[in-house]
Amino acid sequence: MAATSATAAKRSKGCQACGAGDIKAVMALYTDDAFVVWPGAGEEARGKAAIEKLATALCDPKLG
Repeated sequence: MAATSATAAKRSKGCQACGAGDIKAVMALYTDDAFVVWPGAGEEARGKAAIEKLATALCDPKLG
């Protein structure tokens, strides 16, 4: 249960940071070898550089 709770907390933190356009905070949640499927967009990225590019394109404070 603790892992699920921790995952939900990270997801919430990431959503808040993305909605605020805070790419630095979004990126702090990922390891160098992370793989992400962006919720709601279906976009995929592997590694911090690719994830940062995706986050920069999709995180918009006007949408948060």
